[in-house]
Amino acid sequence: MNGLIDETQANQPARASAMNDHSRTDESPNDQMPAYKRIMLAILGALALMVLVNVVRGEFSDAGAERLVAVRHAFDTQRATVKVHVMHEGSGEEELMIDERFPAGDPAGLSVSVGDADVVMKNNETGEIHVEVYLKGTDMERARKYFETQAFEVFEENGTVFVKTAENIKWRGGWNTNGGAQITVIVHTPLDLTATIRTSDGDIAADDLRGEIQLTTSDGDIVAGALEGLSVAIRTSDGDIAARSLDAPEVSVVTSDGDIAIERAVGATVNIRTSDGDIVLADADGSVTLSTSDGDIQVDRLSGDEASLRTSDGDIVVREALTGSARVTTSDGSIVLQAVHGDIEARTSSGDLTVEFVEAGSVNLRTSDGDIAITAPRDLRATLLLRGESIRIDSGFSFDGILKKDEADGALNGGGSRFEASATSGEIVLREN
Repeated sequence: MNGLIDETQANQPARASAMNDHSRTDESPNDQMPAYKRIMLAILGALALMVLVNVVRGEFSDAGAERLVAVRHAFDTQRATVKVHVMHEGSGEEELMIDERFPAGDPAGLSVSVGDADVVMKNNETGEIHVEVYLKGTDMERARKYFETQAFEVFEENGTVFVKTAENIKWRGGWNTNGGAQITVIVHTPLDLTATIRTSDGDIAADDLRGEIQLTTSDGDIVAGALEGLSVAIRTSDGDIAARSLDAPEVSVVTSDGDIAIERAVGATVNIRTSDGDIVLADADGSVTLSTSDGDIQVDRLSGDEASLRTSDGDIVVREALTGSARVTTSDGSIVLQAVHGDIEARTSSGDLTVEFVEAGSVNLRTSDGDIAITAPRDLRATLLLRGESIRIDSGFSFDGILKKDEADGALNGGGSRFEASATSGEIVLREN
């Protein structure tokens, strides 16, 4: 496919930097954008749609949260597409510069540390690690000179295959004189693998992997299939992250500037953070921390012992909260929590709170500038303290205590866990569901 050489070709020497003369010219405009970027755009398009319809400030509906399931369809497509050879965007000729094969160790190990290149990892069942390095450019003579400055090395040592480029590379000709050079490293690996992948300037696309996995780029997007093992760490300083499934005792996903979309994240600890972007999760389980400084957070299903969801500027929506305890905070935005079980603390400085309880433990809801809408079973037992500009409690509840226009203090259905809500300049309504 797309000019790839047959994987049954004979092995080459253990260390390689020589150029091969396999080449091709683009035959279709569809090759101008890599497969994983087309999928990333589709995912981000779905996220943008969900964010748009999810919350109109001050008016709530569960329609937005329900749209989270649409992300699953995007990941079904992503999983299939990432297994296909990824081509660079742009026009020009492509050459296979390095083609190396090594028997996979037991356990198999892979270390990739490159400067200016995209990295693609694909599953195989051949019992080997197969490394291909492609160069594409509009002026191949200049592109080859640029490639030489990277000083690629591919070798095996103590059961681990290494793919490296020189450090502190300086291209004297400037970025616009490299012949439009675009480098892609493609590594075919077994499913079970210990992998450390780093690129300073490029995207990473990974198929399903099982082991200790680290994917890091300083400037680029990361898209992955199902990653499972002892630990999973994904990090980019400037880019979006999308993954189908992350399952490990420790799961860490971090971007300094970008959106994060994950269908499933499971671990003893799950830490997902972005400084500037949205977070969308279909399913999160464990001790979960979701944090963004500027963006929305949307979760279809949240379960585990505890959870912390924080944004400084954005809305938070959880469609089903099954956690033992959850703390949800935003400085400027609205909060929607549905199908809540357990202890909840939810706070916003400027926005509305909408909370639907199935079972309630200890509850603390606060907004400085907004309304609070609560729905709960008729038989909910709680010790209430509600304060706001206006308080309303449905007549279906059995309430015994002080009920004034701006305060309710007493026992609901005989009393139970502490249930507090405060709307400094807004209305609090308690309805039965």
